[in-house]
Amino acid sequence: MSGRTSGRVVDPPASQAQQLHLSVTPGGVARLQSHPLLRALSQGRPRTLAFSCVAFDTAERDLAHAGLVLRIRSVGRSFAQCVEGREQAEGDPFARRSSEATLREVRPAPERIADPALRARLEAALAGKPLLPVFEVVVRRTRRLLEEEDETVELVLDVGEVHAGDRRLPLHDLRLDLRRGATAYLHRLALELQEEVPLRLQTASVWSRAESLATGERPAPRKAGALVLPGRATVEELLAGLVRSGLEQVLANEVPAWEGNDPEGVHQLRVGVRRLRSTLALFGRMLPERDNERLKEELRWLGAATGPARDLDVFLEDLIEPLTRRFPDDPGLKRLRDEARELREESYAHVRAALDSPRHARLGLLLHRWWAERSWRDQRLSAESARLFAPAGREVADLLGRRHRQALRLGRNLAARPVSEKHALRIQLKKLRYAADAARTLFPRKRTDRYLARLADLQDVLGHLNDLAAAEQILARVIERLGPEAGPSHHHAAGFVAGWAAAGAERRLRRLDRQWKAFAAATPFWAE
Repeated sequence: MSGRTSGRVVDPPASQAQQLHLSVTPGGVARLQSHPLLRALSQGRPRTLAFSCVAFDTAERDLAHAGLVLRIRSVGRSFAQCVEGREQAEGDPFARRSSEATLREVRPAPERIADPALRARLEAALAGKPLLPVFEVVVRRTRRLLEEEDETVELVLDVGEVHAGDRRLPLHDLRLDLRRGATAYLHRLALELQEEVPLRLQTASVWSRAESLATGERPAPRKAGALVLPGRATVEELLAGLVRSGLEQVLANEVPAWEGNDPEGVHQLRVGVRRLRSTLALFGRMLPERDNERLKEELRWLGAATGPARDLDVFLEDLIEPLTRRFPDDPGLKRLRDEARELREESYAHVRAALDSPRHARLGLLLHRWWAERSWRDQRLSAESARLFAPAGREVADLLGRRHRQALRLGRNLAARPVSEKHALRIQLKKLRYAADAARTLFPRKRTDRYLARLADLQDVLGHLNDLAAAEQILARVIERLGPEAGPSHHHAAGFVAGWAAAGAERRLRRLDRQWKAFAAATPFWAE
């Protein structure tokens, strides 16, 4: 489910427009094969072929580190070498680049790679080291040709296993290859199949998953990569880059968030969700209202489903775990910590249920279609929609200026304002920061970094108010869970934790007035 973010934004490459990579749950394979739509559209009988592939690498996994796979496929007595690499030139996790050559035996032949760029990358990665077998993929591949009016699609279903020593990984992969017709048909077909069959985007190739199996490494949480846009980028180019980057960040953190071993996993997934929501809000007037509202609603759902887990991660990691270590003999604190840990486990069960749900799978496919097909163009031309094709720098400066002025209004006489209004400012600053971060590639780095640093300092201080409110809610839930067992020691411990959190927030808030004045007096980077 994971995929790396990248640093270059481009139009959907030809390979992406012509292919869609998906995964099927084990129980969904039979439902897919018997789907009425496939029966209605299939031309001729499906063709099934059994084959195996052995992947080679150095003992130090140099090819894997370089984003390359060299494999030899065996079908009976026929052998073919394939070298595949992530498309570095375009930096797109949904694309693949490969080169094949026939062989006489299962022995790597790097000199037979026809693609000079791939051959050079592989030779540089090998640096003269020998190639060794590291894992084997055994698959039954079924192909169907589907035709509907002017569209022809080849459906390729792979069912099998990866073998790496005594480890096994099941495979249920689906690929839709457009042979004729409009590229939008791929997403329409996938979404129609998804109504009955559990399908989801698959950005990790078989070979990267097999490599993880062989090494025992699990996907780590990932931050978003930096966007790099052409000097005269349009609003649409910026929008496309932001949607793709946000989707990549969500997909890249699905596995870490699902496993819950590192709090950063669910945090980075939520950052990806918030970045997408901020993008939709920032350009909302230029976008088709129905699509915009639907996507925002689904993203709000995903954010709400993962929020409690994040709040409990912060509560445990930043507050109650340190306090328990500091006061190890306090039984009330220990009991609160243990109950909070149980709450965390329950919250992560909700995270896993959300990520496993058809709703989440459909959201991923909808966002991918929206980006790949530039679906926001499907609207009437108006003064607002025409701004999508205007220079991004000019339009973004106007949008950021509005948000900056809103923040300044909310921050007047900040020290005297009640906590509720400080929370409103925190939310507005968060929106401003995501918008400013999205636009940073359009302006000189020194100016944007200075502005974003001041903004981040303000957010950090005001964020402690949110952490305090979340801590109070969690403590109330813990006491409620204890029920009749909640005795004086537990109430005392809860009061102590709440007081400790409040004192920490108060210390940080003392810096708020000074930081706010520095921020308000600064010239915004888009106005310099």
